[in-house]
Formats: sequence, structure tokens, C-alpha cells
Amino acid sequence: MQAGGLEKCVADLATHLDPERWQPLVICLTRSGPAADWIRRPHVPVVELHKRAGNDWGLVRRLVQTLRQWNVELAHSHNWGTLVETSLACRRSQVAHVHAEHGLELNGLRLRGARSRLRRWARQWAFRRADAVVAVADSVR
Repeated sequence: MQAGGLEKCVADLATHLDPERWQPLVICLTRSGPAADWIRRPHVPVVELHKRAGNDWGLVRRLVQTLRQWNVELAHSHNWGTLVETSLACRRSQVAHVHAEHGLELNGLRLRGARSRLRRWARQWAFRRADAVVAVADSVR
């Protein structure tokens, strides 16, 4: 929840969901930040999972535990940085998963060879397992 456009979207969504139908929970894979203050709805928990740099193999387990602890029914992930972990955790927790792509940052990485193919395969694998994938613009789609 650092200050940025994606974080503004998360804060707005948590703020404006119908309180009669939804009790939002914001899960930060790393740490929370100043954008958590943008949530203008009382009593929206913000949970930090403290992802370690690089591949943190315990992150999916901690995410599964959090989804179960809070009785989450629907998880909404955003961009590549949360896609695979959320996909795995949702499958293990039997939680519905909606993923939103906000930009084209993967296109700018200029990965080549096996690493590029692995990332493309992982993204396609996770997209196929999500209950819905939303692109915020035609250029992202």
C-alpha cells in the first residue's frame, strides 16, 4: 500500500463496496504503507504478510492461512506481483479469484529465453485458473 495508482484503486474499492454485502480486507503481500490511510471506510483490516525479497516460498502458505482465518470468499489480486501467489492460495483455500491487470510492466522487462517463457507460462496458467481476469484498458487487454 505504497502511494500509487494501483493502491488508489484498492483503497477506492475497499471504501465503496456495499457494506450490506461486503466486508473488505486488504492483504499486503509485503508491508502496508501510506495508501492504507486512503481507505475511508471504518474497520477495514489491513494485513501484512511480509514477503521476503525474491522467491518467498512460505508466502503462499501465509496467504492461505490468512484467507482461511478471515473466511475470505473472494480474492481480488492486481498485476503480476500478486497473480501467481494469489492463484495458488485461492485454489488451496477454495476461494474465488478475480485478477486485474492495470498496466504493461511485464512488456518492459525485456526478458529473454527460458525466463521469459517461464513467466509467460506462469501468467497463462494463473489466468486460466482465475474466475475472472479484468484488463483496465483495451491496450492492457
